[in-house]
Amino acid sequence: MPSCSGDVLYIDLKNESCECPDFEQRGLPCKRVYAAWIARSKSGECVGCGRKMRFRDLHEVGDDHLTFFENDEVCEACAMAHGIL
Repeated sequence: MPSCSGDVLYIDLKNESCECPDFEQRGLPCKRVYAAWIARSKSGECVGCGRKMRFRDLHEVGDDHLTFFENDEVCEACAMAHGIL
């Protein structure tokens, strides 16, 4: 993730750590870790192609479709290809 200084820092969400000096000094999650948590919580995976994207760009599958399960979420391309949209 880019930092304010323009450096690219590695964030490990599994271990809740960052390479920044703030994390190294305090040992607590920094603003980059919080930003990554928020970004991850707002994204999902298309069950059709596996691409990660924002939840608002995914379409929920209804119960009348045979390719996917009810409430699965697919991207627009997969929705168009499978007749959901």
